[in-house]
Amino acid sequence: MRILIIDDDESTIRSISRQLKDHDLECCMCPVEGVARAKKEDYDIIISDLRMRPLDGVEVVREIRDFNKKVRIIIMTGFSDCDRINDLEGLGVEEVLIKPIPKNKILKVIK
Repeated sequence: MRILIIDDDESTIRSISRQLKDHDLECCMCPVEGVARAKKEDYDIIISDLRMRPLDGVEVVREIRDFNKKVRIIIMTGFSDCDRINDLEGLGVEEVLIKPIPKNKILKVIK
């Protein structure tokens, strides 16, 4: 399974990468670069943080959905961003995970 992780927090990327070590992973700390990679490459799943700059997770999902309606997208957040989470409705986000993500939760979600 080919997975792109977009998160501006290096420790989160390391943690998720360890859990998904048996998959074909690419990681990106810049959301703009993450969207560009998603446009050039084919991924089975994109896992993105919600709070980032210069694009947040909602903007990342919207931009990806402009050119890819089928890729599975999972959002992570360490905040109770109810308004931003509600903005994800109708954008085809498969799951919203609250950080810290329990060990093996990500594995269950991507299956």
